[in-house]
Amino acid sequence: MSELTPCNYCSLRRIREHAKEDNLKVTLIPSSFMKGTDVYVHPKDVKIKALDNTREQFFEAWLMEIPNKCCC
Repeated sequence: MSELTPCNYCSLRRIREHAKEDNLKVTLIPSSFMKGTDVYVHPKDVKIKALDNTREQFFEAWLMEIPNKCCC
């Protein structure tokens, strides 16, 4: 990992901070395509796990592994 690239913990923390500012919710779902986690940012009234094909409009990021603490 580059010194200029944030770790996945910090990337997720930043995504959550921006979502909170916009009054949105962050949902993590295990990736169906590859190992890892899909990160979705969506309005609080949207049940992201119930959506199938339309879920991608809320896709924010794919993270291979999310550590328990910063490792930058």
